[in-house]
Amino acid sequence: MPDPVVEPTTPEGAEMREQIQEIWSEVLRVPCPPDGRFFALGGHSLAAFWIVARVEQDYGVSVDPADLFDDPQAYQFADRVAGMLQRIRGRRSGRPGSGG
Repeated sequence: MPDPVVEPTTPEGAEMREQIQEIWSEVLRVPCPPDGRFFALGGHSLAAFWIVARVEQDYGVSVDPADLFDDPQAYQFADRVAGMLQRIRGRRSGRPGSGG
């Protein structure tokens, strides 16, 4: 049974979830609900690389394809990408405690 979907805490998080669902839907060629799981939606190794390439192209974030092999739900993967993007933006802005 899928984990319950936790609501995003920011509008940016909600937008990221929608965008990741769109990417998954386009690559996997099936509708992708927030709680859709990568493998249950027909995901495979080549699709993982296509998704990773799209995320890198669209957001400039390098995601490890292994993150998809953990069979996350779409919203979990989106939250992971959003967190990575937030850390990158924090380092670029030079905010204290952001690792940069």
